[in-house]
Amino acid sequence: MELKELYEKYWPFYTKEYMERRRRDYTCRAFELELAATNSFIHGLVLDVGCGPGDYLAWLNAREVIGLDPIIYAVLTAKNFAPVVMADAHFLPFRDEVFDCISMIHVIEHVEPHRVLREAKRVLKPEGRIVIITPDGDLCPSLGDPTHITLYTKEELGDIVEEYFRIVVLTNIRDTTSIFLVGVKDGIR
Repeated sequence: MELKELYEKYWPFYTKEYMERRRRDYTCRAFELELAATNSFIHGLVLDVGCGPGDYLAWLNAREVIGLDPIIYAVLTAKNFAPVVMADAHFLPFRDEVFDCISMIHVIEHVEPHRVLREAKRVLKPEGRIVIITPDGDLCPSLGDPTHITLYTKEELGDIVEEYFRIVVLTNIRDTTSIFLVGVKDGIR
């Protein structure tokens, strides 16, 4: 199925009511642990790809952050926390080597990873970091979310990401079912 078809099929899932409910309910312990894992890796100008209704934007301890999401209801909610651009992660509307860091918190399972990682690498500065958190396909093979394209095991995620970035952290987050990955764009231009 083409990406356009996926968006058309699943966008109705992301209603205003869904975004409001998610924003209200997404303050669970697992989210707090995920945030704690990212703190020391987030720096400089940050692009939060797939920012949703802004849960992570509200917590980022970065100097400057921009959110990006393709869903209008998410953008309308997230703009209360930071500047937000409505766009597709497969085609980032930014010039090359702009960001110091890119976060993708529960995003990679919703997209075509190679296209998104290629775009992320393009807009990251040399030595820029990418921070990815995603459900572990070994620990939760099905979360019942119809918008998930692929759930990855730690090894599968590592294999895909290392085609684009040097991996410095690849682990599970304690007391959660999430994988945590930090990659660095090599400084070679």
